[in-house]
Amino acid sequence: MKTEITKKIYEQRANVLLIEDDRLISRSFKMKAEEFANIDQAFTFNEALKKLKLNEKRYDIVFVDLNLTPNLKKLENEGLQLIPEAKNTGATVVVLSSIDDLEVKRKAMDLGASHYYVKQKLAADVVGHLKPLILSSDSRRINLFFTHQYKTFDFELIERFKEVVRMGLNFSDHVIIKGPTGVGKSLLAKSIHLFCGYPESDFFHLSIGDMKDELIESELFGHKKGSFTGATENKIGLLERCNEKTLFIDDIDLLDSKTQGKLLVFLSHGTFSRVGETTTRKSKIRLITATNQDVEVLIDKKSFREDFYSRINKREILIKPLAERRDDIQLLLEDYIKNSSPEIIIDEPAKKFLIDHYDYPRNVRELEGVVADLQSIEGRITLSKLPKKLLKNKEDDLKSKIRVTKAMQQFAEEQGLNNLIDYIEEFIVSEALKKNEGKYTPARNDLKLSGSKIRGIIKRIDEKNMNGGNIYA
Repeated sequence: MKTEITKKIYEQRANVLLIEDDRLISRSFKMKAEEFANIDQAFTFNEALKKLKLNEKRYDIVFVDLNLTPNLKKLENEGLQLIPEAKNTGATVVVLSSIDDLEVKRKAMDLGASHYYVKQKLAADVVGHLKPLILSSDSRRINLFFTHQYKTFDFELIERFKEVVRMGLNFSDHVIIKGPTGVGKSLLAKSIHLFCGYPESDFFHLSIGDMKDELIESELFGHKKGSFTGATENKIGLLERCNEKTLFIDDIDLLDSKTQGKLLVFLSHGTFSRVGETTTRKSKIRLITATNQDVEVLIDKKSFREDFYSRINKREILIKPLAERRDDIQLLLEDYIKNSSPEIIIDEPAKKFLIDHYDYPRNVRELEGVVADLQSIEGRITLSKLPKKLLKNKEDDLKSKIRVTKAMQQFAEEQGLNNLIDYIEEFIVSEALKKNEGKYTPARNDLKLSGSKIRGIIKRIDEKNMNGGNIYA
């Protein structure tokens, strides 16, 4: 059901009212615009006034011809009277006139019009003028999206999302989405693409968290047959496949410096070469990236290029952790409980604890997991029946269980404290990788490590394994 609702949200088209007494102009406008908008027409002042007052079609944009009865001198610029009525519907009001008159333009703007078009200019490119207007008046569909799919009361996030959509995606002003794991960065990225009017088939998603550096480079730029071990045939990279389309790169902070440099050259000049060849190729993409790291800190540590960051961070969307959005916790929890099967019956103290006192470190993903745990509890759920992992006092955490053994102390004295720390890091990272079936990103997130830190530890593990077998198996 959610998928069907979401599809309907994206597929909804803008409702446009064209108030124009010239039927030839009106017919031409409708033919050119009805491919991507619902066009309603009014040919007289009274007909337009009636439609605006009823507003049955919930207009997004209203075009108002100023001279609806040009043969009557006393009613010149009659359409000005319709602007407040059109504005009261919540629509974007666009004035149409046969001449570019500065005084009339000022009057129209004072009454609430947002745009003023000379008819001849609009007629020459109806689609080119109407599409940006639709993007700028898309609040209704976006509100539905944040009501039915990405449910949130974070109005700052919603308004920033609207602003990015209103500006549109292009080939130079790239978007970066920042936020911790599990807050829905991928969903927002795809939704920006769709709300900007591009087809789903033009959206490509690359998650580099579990990929090795050489494979990331090949995936992006493509490669020539024989350029490295395993390159058994020529490969077309995403930069070629995404020409004039949208590429979303998740975990952008994990790109190594070399690949950042190559991608920076491409974004600056629109040119690149496949791995293992010198032929220069051209492409242009709409780029959206995402990260769960503080990139400024990475730049200070010299593990992320500042010039590359400046290029990909033209428009930024920040998603706060769920722990900082208690209203969202309540919204999502109550929604999940309401729609759960089998039914969850929970008393108020238990619900209040889940809303006010647990931080959900893995955000929405963890909240969904908590609800799944609740479904397995029989009968009414009280505070004492909540999973033990949720009830731990924050002050009585794992730190109280850590013990430094005599063997560890002896090892540090004989081999050095740094060697002991290295051993502990390598052992814990090895166990995290086993737990996550060798997947890099979940292990990194579990241990709350930066990409560069865990890469360095894995490199040490690999070197020791090569020299003396798998010492942590």
